[in-house]
Amino acid sequence: MQGIRQSKGEISEKAISSHGRGGIYGKEIRHKKGDGTMNRSENLRAFLRFVNECQALNEMARKEVSKEDKRQQDLLHEIEFEPRAKERSKLCTQLHRSRLNRRKYKDIFEETDDIVQFFNVGQHKKVLDQMGQLIGKVRKVEKYHENRVYIPRLQEGEE
Repeated sequence: MQGIRQSKGEISEKAISSHGRGGIYGKEIRHKKGDGTMNRSENLRAFLRFVNECQALNEMARKEVSKEDKRQQDLLHEIEFEPRAKERSKLCTQLHRSRLNRRKYKDIFEETDDIVQFFNVGQHKKVLDQMGQLIGKVRKVEKYHENRVYIPRLQEGEE
């Protein structure tokens, strides 16, 4: 099938002397994953980190937009009541910088808001919580697969 990447495992053999059991050739067969790909649990964890990062960025950007709005109002009032042109010019430069900062934060807010709102809906929030539990289950299976051992059932010389 196209689109499905098969992992290339290495087969190694290890003598079973401590078990007192001998298989075909007296060896156990161990599978090692050596293809360098991300585990499925790592992919799930990366997705949850992405959603958490979006939530944190969204909250930070919302606060910063509010702060810049207040700063702009303060600067506009200072400009309004400043009699000296040179001082008004300095205040206008500060206002310009504040507007640029506000735009930057507003862009971040807009880019992350739909994602945050999507995962704030009850059923989607529940899925995020369940994904956290799913990561633990998948990690447990991956760990089992990493340490999996097959001990042949036939003794040397048996048929």
